Amino acid sequence: MQQKIENIISFHKIDIDYNLLTIITHVSVNRNIHKHFISKNLNTEYIFSSDKIDCTYAIISEVENFYKVFFPKRELNFFTLFFFIISEGDIEEKTKIKNYYHKLHKKTYDKHLTLINMISCEINMNDKVIEGIKHDIHFSLHKIYTFKRLNLPLDYFLGEFKTVPHELIDGYNIIQPLITSWNKIINENRLTEDEIYYVTFNILSIFLSNYKKKVLLLLSGPTTWKKFIYHKLNNEFGNILNLQTEPGDTTKFDFIITNYKIKNTQVPVVWISDQLILNDLKPIKQLLNLSL
Repeated sequence: MQQKIENIISFHKIDIDYNLLTIITHVSVNRNIHKHFISKNLNTEYIFSSDKIDCTYAIISEVENFYKVFFPKRELNFFTLFFFIISEGDIEEKTKIKNYYHKLHKKTYDKHLTLINMISCEINMNDKVIEGIKHDIHFSLHKIYTFKRLNLPLDYFLGEFKTVPHELIDGYNIIQPLITSWNKIINENRLTEDEIYYVTFNILSIFLSNYKKKVLLLLSGPTTWKKFIYHKLNNEFGNILNLQTEPGDTTKFDFIITNYKIKNTQVPVVWISDQLILNDLKPIKQLLNLSL
C-alpha cells in the first residue's frame, strides 16, 4: 500500500512529508479499527489546489480499500486537514489562499501586505520574487493560524528553525528583524518566536530559488587542480551558484571567479589564490549579499 500511496503522490506532483503522512495514516486507521473516532468537529479552513484534492481522495480510497475501513466525516476532515498541514502548496493553492484573505479577511490581508511592503522597501527584488513572497506569506501565515486554532506545536510538524545556515545568515539578519518589527507594531505580537523563524525561512527559500547566480569559473593550472577548485567552490556555494567553466558570452554571467588577471570585462571579477583560502571566499559572499 505504501508504494501505491507514493505513486499517487508522485502522479499528482504533491510535495509532502512522507514520514508524517505515514504516521497520520496509521493513527487514522487505528482509530477506525478500534472505533475510537474523533468526537469533535475540527472547525478550521484548509484550501486545496485541484490536484491536492484529487490526491487526498485517492489516498483515502486506497487506505479504505486496503484496511477495509470507512472514514466517517470527522475522520475524513481530520485526514484532509493534516494532509494540508504537512504538504507544500503549489501556485494554485497559494493563489486561492491569497484570494480567500482578500475577500473574507481584508484586515488580515492588509496586514500581510504591510509585511510584504516592508520587505520590498528594504531589499531590491524583481517582480517575480515579490510575487513569490506575496503568495508564500499568505500561505505560511495561513498555516500558522491553522496551528493556533488547533493548539498544535509548530516545531513538531514544520521543524525547529533555530540554526541559521551560514549561507543564509546575511539574508536572515535583514528579514528576521523586519518580521519581528511587523509582528510587534502591526500584528500585536501574535506570532511566537518559532513562528517568526518559520516565516523568515520560507521567505529566504524564495530568494535562494530565484537568485541562483550564474558564475563563470576561469582557472589557469593543471586539470586536476581545476577540478579540485571547482568541487570546493561547488560544495561551498552550490545551492546559490551555478558554476560554469565555458566562457562564451561573459556578459551573460553575474560575475567571474578566476586566479589570473582578466581585462576588458563588463561583469564583476573575483580573484582567488591557487590555495583557495578562507579570505578568497569573502568577496564572493559579498557579491552574493548584494544580489539579495
